[in-house]
Amino acid sequence: MRAKNRLSLGLSCLAALLLLVAAGLYWRWYLRPLPISAAVDVEVLPGEPLREAAAKFQQQGLLPSAHEFVLYARLLHATGAVRAGEYRVEPGTSLAGLLVLMRSGKVGVHALTLAEG
Repeated sequence: MRAKNRLSLGLSCLAALLLLVAAGLYWRWYLRPLPISAAVDVEVLPGEPLREAAAKFQQQGLLPSAHEFVLYARLLHATGAVRAGEYRVEPGTSLAGLLVLMRSGKVGVHALTLAEG
């Protein structure tokens, strides 16, 4: 009887630990905004691997950890779905929001005015 109680207690502790880890990752990836205070333009070059793009974003101060971003994209099987282009990342964007933006292909548009003559 004691063995069953220990097993039940152990499984309950394991389930609670897994729940805490899942809640922490949810907060870190979906709710916590990226550490930027103003909009940042980022560029993903054609053929650039996600790992290189993430390292570039980390150097610009957009990502706290390039490895975490790559891990998150791998867990969603989205490493090959990132499209090339120039993206504007607004303050308040989460890690998940950045990946969605990069997969959407909604690149920034620049206005160009040409003078006559």
